[in-house]
Amino acid sequence: MSTKFRYTPGDIIQDQCKPFIKVLTTEAKRHRCDNCFVSNAHLGCCQGCHRMYYCDQECQKEDWKNGHRFECTSIAFKTYRGANLQLMFQLFRTWATLKKPGIGDKPCVLYDGSTKTFNTLMSHQSKHMENASLVQDCAYIVIKLSQEDPSVTLGLFMKYFGIMQTNAFTIRNENESERIGLGLYMEPSIFNHSCKPTAAFHWMNGVEMQIRAVGPILEGEEPCISYMGSLMSREERREELLRRYNFVCNCPKCKTWSDSGVDYKNVYFLLTTLIDPVTVGRLKWRQLVKLHSELVPILESIYYRYDDRVTNQFKRMADYAMTGGRDKEIPEAELASLIRDTEERLLITYGPEHAHYKEFNVNLGRLNCSAIPYPPVLA
Repeated sequence: MSTKFRYTPGDIIQDQCKPFIKVLTTEAKRHRCDNCFVSNAHLGCCQGCHRMYYCDQECQKEDWKNGHRFECTSIAFKTYRGANLQLMFQLFRTWATLKKPGIGDKPCVLYDGSTKTFNTLMSHQSKHMENASLVQDCAYIVIKLSQEDPSVTLGLFMKYFGIMQTNAFTIRNENESERIGLGLYMEPSIFNHSCKPTAAFHWMNGVEMQIRAVGPILEGEEPCISYMGSLMSREERREELLRRYNFVCNCPKCKTWSDSGVDYKNVYFLLTTLIDPVTVGRLKWRQLVKLHSELVPILESIYYRYDDRVTNQFKRMADYAMTGGRDKEIPEAELASLIRDTEERLLITYGPEHAHYKEFNVNLGRLNCSAIPYPPVLA
């Protein structure tokens, strides 16, 4: 889908996107609120089902309106012993959300002015029906629930699963380091994949999603995001995308095989070395700079300059230089240059309100800045 606008890196394509359906992972339950997903050590339990946990009555009331009122008695603790809990919560919340009259056909306005509804999203249902284990898990839940709601069928729940599997996003925590849930966002769900994406999505204010340009997007071009975060060769990417999303990637990067000369095993080695805090702690600053200088040009040939995978590498180096690397010999001019470059990239990739930029500023504030003569990137 092409855009009517022209975007440059850092421009916001879509902002404050709220999830149409969201569900916590089973690991995050009891640690995060089932409504706002905020981490909270003092959550209150729903006394109806004993499965949902909330910050306060305000969050509980909001989630009740969003669909919990339909699912509360159905997911009571003793009812579904032995079920696949993650699948159960996902299917029940989808079913509960769509119990609201007309919600499945309610049009959502997309970034280009067109509209989309839940019921028109792709599900690849026939493919998922081939998964015997999945069908069995769904059937167990359907048999139980159909006693309360005769309209529930295996085909319906397999369609719900397929739509979520194909279109939903993994929701991550504040600094995007941990998977905490699954969310279907109607506006972002229309974005197609590219192995060299021109746009990236980030989490803001809990479960809100923001999509920013990380590469140049001309009028008439289609902004694309990446469905995968790992470094893979073209064959591996295509195999993974076919398995997970049922399509063979033919993006410009795959079509021209522009990364055919990239040694992904070496890239993976460099990246994992610079991520591992134990390894980093043993290396001298000049050794770290050498690895960083070797890795960044490769990443910028695979992705655009402001892709989050590139920016995150700069943030790691700057954070280490400002905190763990204080006891090492880092020339002031080199540190100042690294800080300037990192700040510029963070502002364009994530924006000033993202947790990554705020954390960077905290570390910068702790540093003795009087010895670093550099102006801020932005006033």
